[in-house]
Amino acid sequence: MDSEIKQQFDGLRAETRGLAQEIAGLQTAFARETAGLQTAFARETAGLRTEIRSVADRGEEIKRSLGVLSESLRTDIRTVAEGFILTNERLDRFESRVYEEFGELKAMMRLSFADLDRRLQSR
Repeated sequence: MDSEIKQQFDGLRAETRGLAQEIAGLQTAFARETAGLQTAFARETAGLRTEIRSVADRGEEIKRSLGVLSESLRTDIRTVAEGFILTNERLDRFESRVYEEFGELKAMMRLSFADLDRRLQSR
């Protein structure tokens, strides 16, 4: 029976060595695949970082452009407001002159009509 047990142990040792070799092969394959995934992940991460930087840079560029545009709009609005104020001032001066001239015209017309009325009544 000893030889039979010895043969079984030898068989188990051989199977164990075979399993150990298979496990070592799987570990090697797993390490290779893991390294490949790490490389791919690193590449994708670098690509994403580049894209994020690009988007951030573009955002900063847009922010600067909007700042310049808003300053330009402020300047344009100030210019229009100043023009509006000047136009109102000119209109006020014109209105004052028109009222003054109409007042003078009314006075002259009263005087002329009073004179005409006096002449008509004296006849």
